[in-house]
This record gives sequence, structure tokens and C-alpha cells, in this order.
Amino acid sequence: MASLELALTLPKQKIEFVLKEDRFFCPVCECVLRRPMQLPCGHCVCDGCISTLFYSDGHGYCPMNPDSCDETFAESEIHQDYGLRRDILSAAVYCPEKENGCAYTSKLQQIERHLLSDCEWRLVNCTFKDKGCDGSIRYKDLQDHISTSCVQAPVVCAFCKLSVSRGQIKEHHENICTEISLSCPYGCGIQSLKRSKMTQHMKECCNRLLPCQYQIFGCAFKGKIDEHKDHEEIFPHKHLEMSVMVVKNLLQEKEKTRIEMKGIAKENQCLRHTVNILTEEIKQVKTFLGIPKNFADIALRQSRSLPTALPTLVEKQQTSIPTCMFVPRTKPPKPRSRHNSSSS
Repeated sequence: MASLELALTLPKQKIEFVLKEDRFFCPVCECVLRRPMQLPCGHCVCDGCISTLFYSDGHGYCPMNPDSCDETFAESEIHQDYGLRRDILSAAVYCPEKENGCAYTSKLQQIERHLLSDCEWRLVNCTFKDKGCDGSIRYKDLQDHISTSCVQAPVVCAFCKLSVSRGQIKEHHENICTEISLSCPYGCGIQSLKRSKMTQHMKECCNRLLPCQYQIFGCAFKGKIDEHKDHEEIFPHKHLEMSVMVVKNLLQEKEKTRIEMKGIAKENQCLRHTVNILTEEIKQVKTFLGIPKNFADIALRQSRSLPTALPTLVEKQQTSIPTCMFVPRTKPPKPRSRHNSSSS
């Protein structure tokens, strides 16, 4: 059954029978028949294609050329053709990879096992797919791919013997491997020194260019170790002038900062004096007005209690006002018209 499932997923040209018989293929989908269903006229179609053969009135028609078969039928007249199914499974077929070089032939019911495990021409994923290699390779070429071209396959560094992926071996040699031999970048003549010792050598190399010790004072000279002695003997006065100039600038900055700090201190003293005067004047005003020292605290407490006490206070004031104080207003008399006044 599994082989027929596989055959159904392959294009017609992929299933090549050694002895070709058209009766093995469905006339509707043109694939190898799976569960062949025989019509009353004797022709067969896949069970999945039966539904496409019926009219709206419930009658079906044969999918073959109407000139050769125009018979109609009911669904109850269709039955499965087990004999044809056995013939298909027993028929000899070529491997679907025949066009790529595989010459294997077997019964159709055995071809799936060949494709999944035996065919050297089948496409497989690289062994290191989980590490990032997404190539599809013929099984017969898999080992060659792993040993020569797969960038994720591990290789052993020839110098430090560590295992590194093929895609990273170049970077490993150029920047990481501690046992690889290097040449001194300063050109001192050393050609084969291990990277693990090169760092210390570069610190001590006679060809290394070092800055002058008076660099902090402005000297831009850089030279080899043996050139520094001559430089310092030739330019002692220049180095002294640079040092004096830097010290002079520092002293000027120091004096400038001292003057600024003195001005800030004087301004701070004036502000303190002003604050003391204002504080004393506030005390005198409070004494004159009879304001207690804790006036601010008292005012704060009263302001907090005001929202709850205000409605009660208003109600008391309203009840204490005599009723007689509320005199109803009378309407003012109507003004006499000018006509009436003249007639009188």
C-alpha cells in the first residue's frame, strides 16, 4: 500500500514501467492507479477521481474518448479492481533516478525501500544540516561533499590540533591559532615565531616604534628603541622648553581658577549677609504684628480643618439672623401715563 501512495505523489514520467501498460494509469489524473475502481464498461480510475465523473442527476460517465466508450452508470455499479491492483504492485519499474544514472529495477511494491535506503543516486540532506549546511546531495557524493566542500564539516587544525568547522578554519589560522608560526610585523627578521610568543616579542622588538617620553608635553617623535637615546640627547633644550611651557600654562590656569574661586567666595559671603538681614527684618515684623513664632504651623492646621468646619459655620450664621430682617419686596406702583395727567 505504501508503494502505491508513493507512486501517486510522483509525476507520470517518474514511474517508468519496464513493460509499459496504459491500463496502469488513471485516465483522469494520469498518475499510477491507486485503489483502482472499475466502471461497468471495464475501464478503471482512481478512487479519488470517481467524484469528478458524475452529472448532477447522479449518473456517471466514462472518462475515455466518447467515440470508444459512451456508457453511463450509477454509483452502485462501481467496484474495486483488486486484480489490477496486484498487477500494478507486481509490475517491474525502473528507479525514478534512472535519468541521473541509477539502473536499478524492481517490482513497484519494492521501489520505495530502494529509494529510501539503497539508491545511491537519491537526494539526501547533508549530515551537518542542523549546523547550517542546507545542500541537497546525491547519496553517492555525500562523503566527498563532507570531506572536501561542506563548510560546516569539522576539520583538524594542522598546527594546534583543535577541531574547527571548514568555514572558520581560515579565520582560526589568521587570528586565533596559538601554535601557527608568524613573522614579526616590525620587520626585525624573525620569520617563524608562534603566535603565543609573538605578543611578548612585539613589546620588546628592537624595530618597534615607540613615542617619545615627552609626548605628554607635545613631542611628536616616534622611533625605535635605539633611536630614542639619540633623540633625547639632541633635543634636550626643546624638551625643556615644552615642559616649561606646559607648567607655565598650568600655573596660569591655577591662578585663573584661584581668582574665580575668590570671587565666588566673596559673592557667597554677600548673599549670606543679605539673608541674615532679611531674617532679622521678618522677626521684627512678626513681633510688631503679634504673630506667634509658630504661626505657619497654626495656619497650616487651620487650613486643613477649614473644608469640614465651613458648612457648620455657615449654618450657625444663618440660624442666628432674625426673621424680621428679611422684608418682602413690594412691586413698585405703575407710573401714571402722560395722557391721564394732562386730562386731570
